[in-house]
Amino acid sequence: MELQNKTLCFLGDSLTASGIYPQDVRAYLKNQGIHCRVFNRGLGGNRAPMVKYLLEAEIDWLKPDYVFISFGVNDLGIWMYDSKKPITPELLKQREERNQLYYASMEEIIVRLKERGITTVVTSPFAVDELLIEREDIETVGDNKEKADYIGPSFYKRATFRNLNVALKEYAENLKILAERHGVLFCDIFTDGYTEHLKTPGMFKKDGIHITEQGCRVFAKSVLKFLGFTDFAEENFALGDGMEEYYVLERLERKAQYFRWAWHNPFHGEWTQEDVKKEAEAIVANPAAANHHKEAANAYIEHGATIQDLQKRLYEENEKLMKD
Repeated sequence: MELQNKTLCFLGDSLTASGIYPQDVRAYLKNQGIHCRVFNRGLGGNRAPMVKYLLEAEIDWLKPDYVFISFGVNDLGIWMYDSKKPITPELLKQREERNQLYYASMEEIIVRLKERGITTVVTSPFAVDELLIEREDIETVGDNKEKADYIGPSFYKRATFRNLNVALKEYAENLKILAERHGVLFCDIFTDGYTEHLKTPGMFKKDGIHITEQGCRVFAKSVLKFLGFTDFAEENFALGDGMEEYYVLERLERKAQYFRWAWHNPFHGEWTQEDVKKEAEAIVANPAAANHHKEAANAYIEHGATIQDLQKRLYEENEKLMKD
């Protein structure tokens, strides 16, 4: 892949939204003397079916040469892999329906990106942590609980996370076939993530799904290996002047977009900008609201109506960062 003077976008869920592994890729390429714009287009809670609504807002204005698409954990329906759940025909049917929606949605994203003339890289989902400490059994969670934040201690069992990794490995294998069928590229980060976490502690946060800076480095190395690089000495990831400041700006833009799109995506129904603003103000005023939700709400209140101005600044700073 020719990277000089190109634009790369990483389109994904909360693993991408943190911005850490895109920052690692950005720093590495700059340290290799490559002028290549690298953008984090991740949104927490994102699933593959939602993305078709986001391409215009998230991708088109950047006019990228390459887009890496990485989804999976949110698409699985993680409650359906709780080790305490009996494997019934109905459960298997629900899993299959969820999986088929995922594959169909990934295929639709590939087609839409190809129509835009963008080189698409289908990226397998990352692994989850099956080395979690065992916890005391409690009643299994309800079927309406989609996010790890809401799942109780019974979910943090190695058997459950092994189930998830089996399912994610199947996603990776089928995504490779899907990519080949459409003549697009495939980047396997599942294998590296799974292999590395079995021998290296500290890659995952306490929920076993979100990754630490160490886990993000493994993610970044997989991407860089796919791009043809092999020298992963620590100094190659050193942050240059302005990179930390750029990261802060990028996180602000991601938070503003998260509140607008991850919570109020047309996938979930129709919302007006006024509806979103009112909800943001209510969250900021709610003392019980989580801090990260308040941060996203504040970012939307400040920048939601002028997000294009913020994005223009983001692009200009990225361009300057990679040229300096």
